[in-house]
Amino acid sequence: MLLGLVAAAYLAGVRRELPYYYESDERTLVQLAVRMAAFGDPNPHWFGNPGSTVLYPLAFLYRLAGADRPLVERFRADPGPFYLAGRLLNVAYALGGLALLFLIGRKAFDERAAFGGLLLTVLCPLPMAHAQLVRTDAAGMFFGMLALWACVRLRDAPTVRRHVATGVAIGLAVASRYFYGVLLLPYVAACLLRDGDRPRRPELSRMLLGCAAAAAAFLLVTPFFVLDFATALSSLRGEARGTHPGADGLTPAGNFWFYASDVIPGQLGVALALIAALGVAAALYRRAAGPRLLALFVLGLFFGICLSALHWPRWALPALPLLALFAAATLERAVAASSSRLRRQTLAAPAYAIALVILAAPAAVRWSRDVLRAARPTTRLLARAWLLESLPGAAKLVAERGSAPLSTRQQALDERLSLEPRGLLERTALGDKSLEVLMVASLPTRGPLDEYLAEGYAYAVTARYASVTLTEKEAAVYRELASRGRERARFEPEATRAGPLVQVWELR
Repeated sequence: MLLGLVAAAYLAGVRRELPYYYESDERTLVQLAVRMAAFGDPNPHWFGNPGSTVLYPLAFLYRLAGADRPLVERFRADPGPFYLAGRLLNVAYALGGLALLFLIGRKAFDERAAFGGLLLTVLCPLPMAHAQLVRTDAAGMFFGMLALWACVRLRDAPTVRRHVATGVAIGLAVASRYFYGVLLLPYVAACLLRDGDRPRRPELSRMLLGCAAAAAAFLLVTPFFVLDFATALSSLRGEARGTHPGADGLTPAGNFWFYASDVIPGQLGVALALIAALGVAAALYRRAAGPRLLALFVLGLFFGICLSALHWPRWALPALPLLALFAAATLERAVAASSSRLRRQTLAAPAYAIALVILAAPAAVRWSRDVLRAARPTTRLLARAWLLESLPGAAKLVAERGSAPLSTRQQALDERLSLEPRGLLERTALGDKSLEVLMVASLPTRGPLDEYLAEGYAYAVTARYASVTLTEKEAAVYRELASRGRERARFEPEATRAGPLVQVWELR
């Protein structure tokens, strides 16, 4: 039932602003898959993530989509369906990863802890946001959860088949995102750790077979990593860069503090983040194999990402489901212990449910708001609808980047704005109206208001973001616009409506 609700929420917001706007990382993956499908070239010529578990399925889907006209031509004319297909694939990966998380929790802890961990994971903003985009995070989460489930099950019956299956899952996870290589840590631990107080005979030969299976699975789905090794090295150097605006400048200790004090509490809440940390520490101290394997993965991941010169909130995403699981399991254990002391064991289950609801309530409110934001039309789409209804035919208007989408080609035109700062002129059809649209990065980049008026532009569409600080020169242009122009429409962002402040002005 919970997964059904999650599927409905994810699918309700998966379209967002397609076909007009999409994320820059989405553009990389979709365009690579289109090129691979259109030209029959299985070499992606890019290995940044490496993203093989997204690129190849997408390329296959694009080739199956029909060939009534050339694929590249269809993509350029209407890119929306191509991006939507990638987002739907990622939703499927995300739902599969959540189902596997429940299986992991039930195996390592119990069913109540598994359900609590699943609920807390669903309420985290990062998993939902990345499930609704064409990125490699959801695929990595799916295969990462598959590998961890295989590691936990390996303790019951360490057969050759299970070792090979675990290795294959690890290889596919690494083929999605490189840092899932840390899965080798819980896998090796599953082969070597004791079972409680009983010594365990090391499974060295089978462990080596599993590692070989991981390498083989990676190379099977990412063959050009070896066949085009020069390009792979170039991509890896780009991924290993030491600077990026807003994501660099911290030491390993600073990175750890960033994740521990900002990212994780921001996702789970402060109380649940502390409870999860206690659960990880307890798992390392106790002899229970399942929780210890999960804790090793969490610690190995954070150790790796903290050593990087960069820091991104999304890099903590693989650990979030497991931290949610540890939080739920630790909370359940604490409630059970308290009930036992009070000799009210029958109250343990309802008390756990009440405590979980209380701690998850703020996240549930935020999640509901985020679902509405993703499902409702943004301010930019509302502005487009107003222009379609209200502008006269053959109108001339100037539109800022990030304002109302007036063409499916807007993203491609935006990319060229840095090369042609004075703007790009395009005739576009908006419904049954033919408009002359001048696209600019912002109004001040072209000049004062009189320059637009002299060229016959009657309307301007502006976009203001709260996080952007204007220079005095830029502010002067907007003050002139407010004093000399007439505001025809205004679309403001809200708690449940995304987008910038979009204003439509009549120039006078």
